[in-house]
Formats: sequence, structure tokens, C-alpha cells
Amino acid sequence: MINVDPRLLSELIKRKSGKSYEWRKGAQKWLLIYDSGHAVVARGAPIPNFVDWQNEQLQECCRESPFEHILFWECIREWKVPMK
Repeated sequence: MINVDPRLLSELIKRKSGKSYEWRKGAQKWLLIYDSGHAVVARGAPIPNFVDWQNEQLQECCRESPFEHILFWECIREWKVPMK
């Protein structure tokens, strides 16, 4: 089974946070991190519940990002994790 790497998620959040966006007044700022599921877990394995979502680097990136909501979504099993 392959796990979700909090360091990779942190890098994705940093990369998206560094971009310039033109937000409409009153717009909610969402970041969706989408995974096709092929690299997350083997097809026969259960949904992993051992991901370190409390990883300090990941938590810090989420806190410092300009996004109001950050959601990790894996499409095959419809695994959703609100990260912020």
C-alpha cells in the first residue's frame, strides 16, 4: 500500500498559495487537491487511515495559505479529508 505523503501535500499547498488569483468580492477561496486514486492505495486495500494529517509542516502550510478551505479528495473511493 502506498500512503499519502504530507510533505508532498505541503509542497502542493505552497505552490498554489504562491500564485496570484483575482478573487471576486465575497468569493470563498477553496483549494481542492485531487488524486485519481491510482497512487494512493492498492486497489484491494482499505482506505488508509494512517495518514499523518496532523503533520506540523502540513498544518503550518494550511494555516498560512490564503485559502479558506482546503480539501483532499481521492476519486475512486470518494475519500474526502477537509484539511482546513
